[in-house]
Amino acid sequence: MAVPKTARLLAAENVAPKARRLVFEMADPAELGFVGGQYIIIDSGLTLPNGKAAKRAYSIASADADQTRFELIARRIDGGICSNYLHQLEPGATLKFSGPWGKFLPVSLEADAQVAGSTWVIATDTGITAALGLLRGGAFRERRAQTTLLWLSSPTDDFVSRTFVSDRIAALGASGGLREVHMGDLPPVHHPERVAAGLAHFDALRRSSVPERVYLAGDGALLYPFANALALAGLAESRVAIESFFNVPVKKVGVSAEGDAK
Repeated sequence: MAVPKTARLLAAENVAPKARRLVFEMADPAELGFVGGQYIIIDSGLTLPNGKAAKRAYSIASADADQTRFELIARRIDGGICSNYLHQLEPGATLKFSGPWGKFLPVSLEADAQVAGSTWVIATDTGITAALGLLRGGAFRERRAQTTLLWLSSPTDDFVSRTFVSDRIAALGASGGLREVHMGDLPPVHHPERVAAGLAHFDALRRSSVPERVYLAGDGALLYPFANALALAGLAESRVAIESFFNVPVKKVGVSAEGDAK
C-alpha cells in the first residue's frame, strides 16, 4: 500500500524553455529513504477529465547521500495537468507524493559475478533524469570508472541541455568520474527514422566493447530494440534494467499518462 508523504518546495528554477528544476525538503517523514535510480509518484490534488486523481511519476535526479532533500526535473507538457502543477508551485508549497518506487537500481560489484565487466547507462530524452539519479547514487560509485553513458536526444528538444548534464557528470569528480560520456542526436519522438537513428548510435557503441551490465531509460520504442540487440549478442536478460518513460509496452497501473514521463 502506498504511504502518503509530504515535502516542502525549497527552490525552483527554469533550466530550459519547458524544464524546471525543483528542490524539495522532506516534511513527513524526515527522510525519503531512496536509492539513486528510483522515482516518486506525485499527487497534484487535481482531477483528470476521466474523474481519476491526477498523479504522475517523476525520477529523483539528485544524489541519495542526502535523504532529507531531493531534486526533480519536470518537463512542462501542453495540457499536462501534473507537469503544469509542478511548474506553478511556489517555494514553501507542500508536495504530496508516494514512494520511492522502481527497480532501476544499482547492483554492487561485490554482488555481481562479473566484477571486471563494463557497464553501460543509455538514456533517451527525459530518461536522462533516471540516469543521473542512478549515476549519482552512492551504491553506483564503485561502478563509475567502468561505466559509459550514452544520452540520445533531439536537437530541437526543449528539455535540459547537454551542458546541464555535463556539469552534473563533472561534479562526480575525477576520482568518481565515468569511463566515457557520449551524447548523440535523434529525430523527434514518433519520427519514422528515429528508431533507425537510435540503433545506429547503439551499434557504434557496441562495436567498441561488450558490456556486462546495461541500464536503459527513456523511450520504450528504442529501449526494447536495444535490449533485443543485447540479447542477440549473448547478454542475459537479468543483466539489463529497463525504465520506460513513454511508449511503454505495458501501461503502469495507477499512474496517469501525460506524454514524456518522469
